Amino acid sequence: MNKATASTQDIRRDNRRRVLELLREHEPVARNEIARIAGLTEPAISRITRELVDARLIEEIAGNGSGTKPGRPVVALRLCNRGAYVVGINISADNQWTCIADMRGEILAKRPFALLDISEPETVIKIGAEETKHLIQAVGIDRSRLMGAGIIVAGTVDPASGELLESPNLKWPRMPLAQKLEAALDLPVKIESRPMALLRTEKRIGAARGVENAALVLPALGIGGAVMIDGRLMRGRANRAGQIGHLRMTGSNIRCTCGKIGCLDTVASGHAILEQLNLVPHDKRAPRHQIAHARLLEHAVALAASKDASAIGVLRSAGRQLGLALRAVAAVADPEVIFLAGDVGHADSYLAGVREVFATDSDTPIMPSTVSNDMAAISLALEAFVYSHDLDIAQLRNAAI
Repeated sequence: MNKATASTQDIRRDNRRRVLELLREHEPVARNEIARIAGLTEPAISRITRELVDARLIEEIAGNGSGTKPGRPVVALRLCNRGAYVVGINISADNQWTCIADMRGEILAKRPFALLDISEPETVIKIGAEETKHLIQAVGIDRSRLMGAGIIVAGTVDPASGELLESPNLKWPRMPLAQKLEAALDLPVKIESRPMALLRTEKRIGAARGVENAALVLPALGIGGAVMIDGRLMRGRANRAGQIGHLRMTGSNIRCTCGKIGCLDTVASGHAILEQLNLVPHDKRAPRHQIAHARLLEHAVALAASKDASAIGVLRSAGRQLGLALRAVAAVADPEVIFLAGDVGHADSYLAGVREVFATDSDTPIMPSTVSNDMAAISLALEAFVYSHDLDIAQLRNAAI
């Protein structure tokens, strides 16, 4: 293939992605309106949409599509309900599940992993793949229209290579996680750290739409984070940008799971909350205890919501510690908004503690995130395998025959 041919194909793929994105945003919509928004000619849009109709990714309907010319019958385009599917998987100390969604991002079914212990990665991968295959069979989707899986994981990942680089809470070694999951699932896989995926999704469909500079912190059993500057997720030299859980905090002499003394994790995380409520001792942070600890953390958050004074006090104190750390984040990254994700981050008492300390030093708004883990995993898969330059249109054309 010569360079001119390759360039033409790249342009065609990019235009196809743009058309699908426009339909996702504006459906139902007529071809001439797509051409106007995309800045392409109507003949070019006709060619692209015919290809997408043939692949059964989109369909024509009679109705109230925008952009039709006066005096002509209304013919609009919309996404096909059964055009394409993706899998979303979450692997973290507090949650392990798999789900399936259509190309609109609507979750069709979700299934937890049948696990009592997450200390062995090979076991988690094997059971996760089995649960996913059971779910695919139960939902009854066309397997040839299943495009790929988005995996969000607690830890530092290199999305380019698909490696899990480190995970202090899971205590898993460095490994080619995407490669292992692709083999187990028999699907293309895209992996991302959970905070990065949440912030990307917040930007794509949540409260950060139109925002170019933002940060997100996920206080779960451990603390993760992500930073976006000028519309781009920051990764840093070793893909650790935004991981504030291991910032050194003045006044803490507790040893962290990473081996250091006095990390933010030891005073503001879910584990810290459980320890301060005397629900678990500090020396029980091993991976084999994590699933039980996740349930205890849900209980602690529920206690605070039911006005338990002790739980409220502990969550508020932990939130204050995070508020101190976020002053540094605001000073360095200068975000327009900081999101707190997860059940702990959304808890009124924790959020109040964060704001109480942070507001004395910054006017950056701190607000609960508006996207969930399952939305983040599904969005990751859709962006990688459906609304993508690399969409396998041939696979779908063959499935349509």
